Amino acid sequence: MSFYDLEYKTEQAFLSRLAAASIAGLNQYAGHNSAEMALPWCSVHARQGDEFPVGSANYRVHVEITVAGSADDGTPETTHKTFVGKVRDALLVATLPGDLSAAVADFTCPDAWAGPVETRVEDRRFLSTLEITIIAANADI
Repeated sequence: MSFYDLEYKTEQAFLSRLAAASIAGLNQYAGHNSAEMALPWCSVHARQGDEFPVGSANYRVHVEITVAGSADDGTPETTHKTFVGKVRDALLVATLPGDLSAAVADFTCPDAWAGPVETRVEDRRFLSTLEITIIAANADI
């Protein structure tokens, strides 16, 4: 299996977890696609994995979850903060590793930890990014 397979499976597992949260009105996309993303949206992008520990066939995968919303709609900041909160609530749960492992075949996630949410305004859009690092393997363990 290539690392790209693990990135793809990671993105699919996170999208499955977000879909299970039923966040109405928020479009969801994998980071490895060429789709035109309609606001408001959430993208999941897996990147830069290294074997951890070396020789284990487990990889550290950095997952960037970005929520974007228009800075021009009605009450844009309030709406954006609501979506960011719902995404955080869906992902920052104690069961996340097990939920991710169950979502995709031949994929195991024994551990996950998150950094802070960072928000900025760019091109008339609010962009909030949460990075979650996971340990993952291309196998059911």
